[in-house]
Amino acid sequence: MVENPPSLALALEHHQAGRLDEADAIYRRILKTNPDHADGIHLHGLILFQKERPEEALEWIRRAVALAPETVRYQANLGRISKAAGHLDEAAGAYRRVLALDPDNAEALSDLGAVLVTQDHFGEAADCCRRAVALNPNLAEVHYNLALALQGQGQNDGAETAFRGALAINAAFPDALYHLGQVLHEGGSPDEALDCFRRAVELNPEFPEAHCSLGNLLYEQGQERAAKAAYRRALDLAPERAEIHGNMGVVLHETARFDAALESFARALTLHPNDAEVRRNRAQTLLLTGRLAEGWKEYEWRWRTRYFEPLVRDFGRPAWDGSGAAGKRILIHAEQGYGDTIQFIRYAPMVAAKGGCVIVESPPRLEKLIESMPAVEVVVARGEEPPPFDLHVPLLSLPKLFATTLQTIPAEVPYLIPAAAAAGKWRKRIARSARTRVGLAWQGDPRYPNDRRRSPGLEPFLPLFETQGVDFYSVQTGSGMEA
Repeated sequence: MVENPPSLALALEHHQAGRLDEADAIYRRILKTNPDHADGIHLHGLILFQKERPEEALEWIRRAVALAPETVRYQANLGRISKAAGHLDEAAGAYRRVLALDPDNAEALSDLGAVLVTQDHFGEAADCCRRAVALNPNLAEVHYNLALALQGQGQNDGAETAFRGALAINAAFPDALYHLGQVLHEGGSPDEALDCFRRAVELNPEFPEAHCSLGNLLYEQGQERAAKAAYRRALDLAPERAEIHGNMGVVLHETARFDAALESFARALTLHPNDAEVRRNRAQTLLLTGRLAEGWKEYEWRWRTRYFEPLVRDFGRPAWDGSGAAGKRILIHAEQGYGDTIQFIRYAPMVAAKGGCVIVESPPRLEKLIESMPAVEVVVARGEEPPPFDLHVPLLSLPKLFATTLQTIPAEVPYLIPAAAAAGKWRKRIARSARTRVGLAWQGDPRYPNDRRRSPGLEPFLPLFETQGVDFYSVQTGSGMEA
């Protein structure tokens, strides 16, 4: 065994005081005299790691482990540095060797759990962390890693408890605050989540993920200016993060800065060309600014987004590509809600004009209205079995298939005619008048993810009621009637 020279104590004093160069100079002098001095090799490796040279550090730590494989601290640091360098299998192996030497090492169990979380082995990670908690319940990192494992398994209630456990031990734990904020946000507690994100960035101003999540929540709450500031800070810290550019694009779109929004989307797509969420959002900006051909093409990416992917349907029939419609029975399926269906069903006569027999699958309760279109042969409600058909097409893909421009938007109105009985009923309810008559609805389906932005409530409309020469009628039903 190589004995430690007296100079090692001075080197350790420099090292612990943060004087890395002075410490490393002594380590290197020791190694020049004793090339196989395991402590000198190990400590020189730690200096390299502290200087952000992880691959070089690993070479030295591996040498130390090879010389003294039963030294727990060498194995533990091999695990730590391997994980930081992205060598997860090596890290897990190192921590398992620590545990073979010291089965009740709570820190090693927790650290192994953290590696397993990164590898998506959430169940084994949770088992490791539970053992660590039982051995030492006073380590904040142990509760934090358990929480990450539970979060990865979708056990958000357990994750919330564990994150709170970490914060009870260490209230100044920005990563735990950030992840607790995520859990609270998903669980419907946005105000508490907002507090978590704000506290996380106060403790660690250089935390881009927390700034981004703070921006997301501020945007959802209608605080666009504050959201932009949060995204800018996140981008200052992590300009290579495509999702932050994409989120900035959304808030710029909502504040009518369309050119800037398109620039943000372009930067996001340069970094991640196949990001379906960004492409769909970019499509909406393109459409809003009149670039219809490009916008409708881009809008086809919607089928790969989180919201639409579960709505993709396999009809066992080919999708219609806009050609060869003559003599074919074509099912147009209304993929979205009432408003979009009413807006875009105007394309059904254009399908019929190509010689197709048009079948429409509509949202429930719109069947009678759509049946008023002479071009439509059959209407079925979503969920009912349609009659036999040859081809199918999503309703909002029709503008792309017909190469719609601003000049060619179908504009033959009215294209929907209410049933005579229903129209007669409304004539009795609405008095004849020479004044302009306006119907108001102020609340859509509250289950829609972005309903807050399209459903302002009744209050913003109240000043309109002072308008001379206009009669206003409520046509609101269901949600919103309490206003």
